[in-house]
Amino acid sequence: MNDFSIVAAPGTYIADTVPVLGKLPPSLHWWKSSILPLQQRQARLWMKFWNDLKAKMEKGKAPECFVKQLIESEYQKHDISELQAAFVAGCK
Repeated sequence: MNDFSIVAAPGTYIADTVPVLGKLPPSLHWWKSSILPLQQRQARLWMKFWNDLKAKMEKGKAPECFVKQLIESEYQKHDISELQAAFVAGCK
C-alpha cells in the first residue's frame, strides 16, 4: 500500500503535471528511475498471488472468487496481458 501512496501523491512526478513529457524518448524519462523498482516489486507481488491461485485451480482447490472468474474469462482476447490481469485482480 505504501508504494501506491508514494506514487499517487499529486505533484510527485513532473510528468503528471506536464503530460507532454511522456512523449519524450524513453531515455529522457528521468523520473521513471525511482518508479521502476516500485513497479517491479508490485509486479512480483501480484504475479505471486495470481500464480498461486492458478496452481490451486489446476488442483481443483481454488475458491470461487473474482480472480478465478477473471482467469477463466479469456481476458487475453481483449489484449490484456497476464501481468495487467494480475494488477486488476489486486485492485478488486
